[in-house]
Amino acid sequence: MLEADGSPKRYDKENSIYDITEISSRNWVYIDPENNVMYWYVGHGYGGGFATMLDRNGSSKVAK
Repeated sequence: MLEADGSPKRYDKENSIYDITEISSRNWVYIDPENNVMYWYVGHGYGGGFATMLDRNGSSKVAK
């Protein structure tokens, strides 16, 4: 996720469209409020990963 000038987008809690829950010190769940799709983020050092959470059928997991 990048800003218009190409720099990395930084999290701004006041203006974020996502509902974010910290699971542990390097794991977060993001929920998109428009469609309730859940995303998992894991960060460590200079690396990290962001992926859609899937249900047992391989479809996007939706928050209830």
